[in-house]
Amino acid sequence: MILQANFFAELLSSAKGILITAHRDPDLDAVGSTLGLWHLCRILGVPATVWLADPLPRDCGVLPGAAGIVQVLPDLAGYDHVWVLDASNLNRVREVAQLQAAIQDRVLVNLDHHPDNSQFGHHNLAPIMSSTSELVFWTFVHVSGARIPPKKPVSKADLAALATCLYAGICFDTGRFLHDNVTADTFHAAGDLVAMGADLGLIRHHFFENKSAATYTFMRYVLTHMAVSPLGYVWIDIPREMAEPEIKSVDLIRDMEGTSVALSFRETESDGIKVSLRSKGDFNVSVFAAQFGGGGHVKAAGITLRDMSLSDARLRVLSALEAAL
Repeated sequence: MILQANFFAELLSSAKGILITAHRDPDLDAVGSTLGLWHLCRILGVPATVWLADPLPRDCGVLPGAAGIVQVLPDLAGYDHVWVLDASNLNRVREVAQLQAAIQDRVLVNLDHHPDNSQFGHHNLAPIMSSTSELVFWTFVHVSGARIPPKKPVSKADLAALATCLYAGICFDTGRFLHDNVTADTFHAAGDLVAMGADLGLIRHHFFENKSAATYTFMRYVLTHMAVSPLGYVWIDIPREMAEPEIKSVDLIRDMEGTSVALSFRETESDGIKVSLRSKGDFNVSVFAAQFGGGGHVKAAGITLRDMSLSDARLRVLSALEAAL
């Protein structure tokens, strides 16, 4: 890891300009890791822009630097690198055709923590880790930090901004340090980020203690419409007209006693049926999702099914699930 970190640190500091992006429908780890890398570029004096074609999740705008994120692909004249974070393959990026055109004659770097990463970059760093935000920390802040000379003195405010973004991403992807992806190194990273000045109050208030009235209406819908199978799984349909707020329906229902797998089926405007899967036991939802072209983590994965109705998608996936359990 140290040798890899040194290589990627040199790659970052030698770039003339970097476009930073992440997967479609970005979550807090995608936003936190891209902004964390952007803050590092600022410290190093490397021109960089974060491009996320989708709107940010609610409250992500409070993260330091979020105001500078653009939704329209910028003019990349003078930019020689494209860094894709938190995406297991390039097709996970919104407006991928635009991105592929932008990659022409540019260095493509892939930083990710998903076990099914397809190694799509010219340079790939994709170890198994709690989050891409933790990966950015270990690669550029902890291991290589002393080897990247900043172009100017680094203020406490700059360090705190960087730390806040990365801590938020780690906190989200670990379920506030409760998921099995947490390791001793994750806690060490979190401790160092707190020491750097991460704003825990901002993160706690805006992301975990600030649910909207619409969220509670959505929670009521989910809890009254969820279905439980005697085979040990639970599922919910989310129709197109019902927007899913900052809380995911699959995470609401996964806690039910006696169930090992939870699924949500959500109609979208343009992407067909999105299926989210969670596992509480030994069942590997990433391996299961792969048969439908999906993937993710052992206990959290996703599938997108196109050209079928919500009921047809549910029947197809649940039939396969029952055969696999």
